[in-house]
Amino acid sequence: LAPRDPAVRALRPQKLAVWDYPVRAELLTRAADDWIIRRVQAFDHPALRYLALAITAASAIEVALAAPFLLFALGLDALATEALYMAAATALLSQVPKRFLWRWRPWMVGRAAARKRTATSSFPSRAVTCAVVYAFCLCYAAWAAAQAAGAPLPLAWAWGPALVVAA
Repeated sequence: LAPRDPAVRALRPQKLAVWDYPVRAELLTRAADDWIIRRVQAFDHPALRYLALAITAASAIEVALAAPFLLFALGLDALATEALYMAAATALLSQVPKRFLWRWRPWMVGRAAARKRTATSSFPSRAVTCAVVYAFCLCYAAWAAAQAAGAPLPLAWAWGPALVVAA
């Protein structure tokens, strides 16, 4: 399951504390991954590429680092504190595993067309992890705003669908 191209194979860090993603896990998820990749890459247009880059940029880890500062500056201290907790948890859950677990990206092993030649591990996906957390944050912010305004219907029911759509 490793790439054949020596130049691509050289992208894997050669450190003692980096382990390869388990082959069994790769084989379990490969069919679903390939199905999604075929569907997503079936339509190739520059506008779609820019849209995909914009969505990925909006769900970058850097947004989680900047959000608490912005919320504190706006005087939303309780929400900023929650955002800070979520940013710290997200950074730990999405950044730390990347340093120790290596999974080849689909373009590296010839399963997808290379759109962006990111030379890092694809596990866990920071964009997916952050998108789920950001959807939760938005729902939490809406719920907190509704509670502060005395709204009779809490917005907790919206969390599930929003998290599924974001994932």
